[in-house]
Amino acid sequence: MAARQAGWGADWRDWPAQSVIPDGPGRFALYTLKALAFIHLRRDEQSRAIEILDALRVLDPAGVVGWPVVAALAEGAA
Repeated sequence: MAARQAGWGADWRDWPAQSVIPDGPGRFALYTLKALAFIHLRRDEQSRAIEILDALRVLDPAGVVGWPVVAALAEGAA
């Protein structure tokens, strides 16, 4: 829902890279994607978590939504 409200498609793989992280629905969508990466990591689905984290590196290069913390956990689990 947040992605749609931000004007993005349903598939996160198609979301546009952000030079400035938007407030509102776009930011919430990115936070949700970070949470999904964490869930996959906790389920020991590292390849799926890494795929999302790689996308977040492009979508949020500054790490504004906090994905680098999850990336560090993934590196520690590898």
